[in-house]
Amino acid sequence: MLNKKLLYITTAGLVASVFPVNTDAQTFYQCMPCPIGTYSKNGKCEACPLGTYSTSTGAGSCLSCDSTEFSNADRTRCFKINDKENWNTSPVASPSAGKCVNYTIPKSGLYAVYLRGGNGSSGRGCCNCSIGNGQNGGYVAYRFVANAGTSIELCAGGNATSGINGGTAGGGGAGSWIKIGGSYIVAGGGGGGGYVGGVVGGATNDRKGQAGGGGAIGAGGSGDDYSCSGTSSGSGGSVGPYSGGAGQSHEHDGVAGTGINADNTGKGGRSGGGYGRGGSATGVTLYTGSVRVNVGGAGNTAGSATHNSNISLTLGCSSNATGCAALYSWRLN
Repeated sequence: MLNKKLLYITTAGLVASVFPVNTDAQTFYQCMPCPIGTYSKNGKCEACPLGTYSTSTGAGSCLSCDSTEFSNADRTRCFKINDKENWNTSPVASPSAGKCVNYTIPKSGLYAVYLRGGNGSSGRGCCNCSIGNGQNGGYVAYRFVANAGTSIELCAGGNATSGINGGTAGGGGAGSWIKIGGSYIVAGGGGGGGYVGGVVGGATNDRKGQAGGGGAIGAGGSGDDYSCSGTSSGSGGSVGPYSGGAGQSHEHDGVAGTGINADNTGKGGRSGGGYGRGGSATGVTLYTGSVRVNVGGAGNTAGSATHNSNISLTLGCSSNATGCAALYSWRLN
């Protein structure tokens, strides 16, 4: 037998007394139940995952919030996503139109992005033809869950500009987007205003006075110039490192904008890179739940977005006057 020192705690005064005894040592453990907001996993207490919660001690699993709710940081209850009071109402990132910013997610949780593509510009009365108005960019409001350390690129598409001295077709707006890690959500730019009649933006259209297309992950194209001497067509909207197609004069075709690849640029009017077609968000990885890729508006056509909105609460980009991008965080992250 070994001579061991055993520790005894008196219940009255919590006074420890040590007595030498000649006996085998035994160790006793008292298991404590996992607290609320956690669950038991492999003998340990783990925090409930994002979007789940627990309200009782000793839980073996967590409950999921419904599709209209999200959990708080303690994972003890769920709150309504469409209640404005549950969001920080100042954006954590929001570039001005035509600009991009980079941001790193500081804390895992729920975020919402608002995107509006840049607007196309209007034509100005193309001598003896009728010219349409520039069209609005696409719009999407999208909530998503991101882990701390995730890199974000956020870009707000610039509007196109109209031609000078009247008489020529408008340019397309630039696209707006968010890149979450390696995947994109995109709101395309609106198409410019061009010749009204015929199929504007069609693959076989060769009409003069044709507008430029809106960009996706890229800039807009410019319109082509008509036969009005001394005028200049509308230029495409720019965004970040991507320049819009320059306005043309003296009966020159429009020019495509630049973008992450050729598919994402707005095409120039007439024969200028693709008959005024809008940019297609292809050749990149789109965020889960993508619904379409042809998002840049063709001539006389509004832009659209790669994703359907999944949040009805309006926090940013409420004005359709210009391209916009704004990122907001869940107050309860």
